[in-house]
Amino acid sequence: MNQFLFVLGGILFCIAETQPLSASAPVLTKVYKTVGYTFQVPTVIVDSIVPLIGETETEIKGSVSSDVVTLKWEQVSGPSEATLENADSLTVHISNLKEGTYKFSLTGTNSDGESATAIVEVRVTTNPSGAYVLVPKKIFTPNGDGFNDTWDIQYISTRPNYTVIVMDSKGKKLVEKTNFTSDEVWDGQGAGYGAYYYVIKDENQKEYRTGSFSLLQ
Repeated sequence: MNQFLFVLGGILFCIAETQPLSASAPVLTKVYKTVGYTFQVPTVIVDSIVPLIGETETEIKGSVSSDVVTLKWEQVSGPSEATLENADSLTVHISNLKEGTYKFSLTGTNSDGESATAIVEVRVTTNPSGAYVLVPKKIFTPNGDGFNDTWDIQYISTRPNYTVIVMDSKGKKLVEKTNFTSDEVWDGQGAGYGAYYYVIKDENQKEYRTGSFSLLQ
């Protein structure tokens, strides 16, 4: 009996050909699903947008599941070719950026050969007024691994008199914070996985921006 293995949808299958009893008998072919051998797709997370104002370099950190064994950062697009250092680690240093929008990808591959890719958009602009655009993080993973453990609003520390409110899907207020000394807003401790909502108010308590973000494992 001949056997052939193949993978479909992350599951290992086996094709078995049974030899005929006589020359005139047909060859019997059966396909078996191999029980207990399911490939797991890894998780790869990066911030969706990174704004740079008057800067030409940055560092970006990714977050991946524990089964990832190899990492690779690559430039997807942009107005010029950027320089990537430590492109095989979670934190990549990107330099030689010019004004415009760049996209970079982080791909993580596990020992089964399964991979996942996340894309980050880097927006490089000049802003003589020095007014930073606030960028709330879209996803964070407070699992204590030291990466992406807090929900941040980039540049909120430049506006210490702003107020940030975080609510759950039922409208229950979980955080109300002002006087920011860093970009960290919430550590997510005691909260379940799912969607959360925020309101940013300016120094006059007028609504500046609202939106949602996700807490993942």
